[in-house]
Amino acid sequence: MISVMRKCHRFENFYIFISCVCLYVINTLFFSNLANPKLNCFFNCFFNDLLAPILLFSYINLVLSFYNKKLYSLKYLFLITIACSFVWEYLILFFKPTSVSDPIDVLFYFLGTMIYWIIYKNWIHKNMSQKRVYNVPSY
Repeated sequence: MISVMRKCHRFENFYIFISCVCLYVINTLFFSNLANPKLNCFFNCFFNDLLAPILLFSYINLVLSFYNKKLYSLKYLFLITIACSFVWEYLILFFKPTSVSDPIDVLFYFLGTMIYWIIYKNWIHKNMSQKRVYNVPSY
């Protein structure tokens, strides 16, 4: 079972996904009710926008891992973030007229994308290089 979860970084992306869901719940229950007005503004307005791409990319890579694929290239992550930003901030206005478009949200989407990429570079990529076994012929 562990080898199945380890395959193609399944476990790491699952852990990131669950962590984002837990952070969202903690934000909803605790952080958004802070007494400090500046922190309250950040957690009410922008923290979920920071979590959204991390959650999205961990889910995408979790699903792709079942097909032995992965998506970690920064250019593709940015392309997906641009498409999602367009949909989440501008196209939604046509479907939900009460929604408000906020360009600062797009900045936090890109920040979340960079955080996911940094997590990949520092954690997943590091674990991958440590797990490689080199077959050296014995003479």
